[in-house]
Amino acid sequence: MISDYILSSGFNLNPKIELVNIFGSDSKVNVKKYFVNKEVRFTLISDRKDLEKQFGINGYPILYLVNENGIITETLDGSSQVLSFLKSLSIK
Repeated sequence: MISDYILSSGFNLNPKIELVNIFGSDSKVNVKKYFVNKEVRFTLISDRKDLEKQFGINGYPILYLVNENGIITETLDGSSQVLSFLKSLSIK
């Protein structure tokens, strides 16, 4: 649901914000299959269980807001929280 929203034409992220989508437990092959024939406008990282362990990720979706100094300033989890936040970032 989150991936479909950020791929939609209605989602236009402020250019000052960088979105990185991490699929830590998913293989590169599976992620590539999902995003085939889709215009991806953000960084995709897959097959990185070490990142899940490092950040204590044990479910999806989770959104970390990281400032320019690399500090996590906010954590959101669950589709409704993440989707609401992403909608607030989308410019019209």
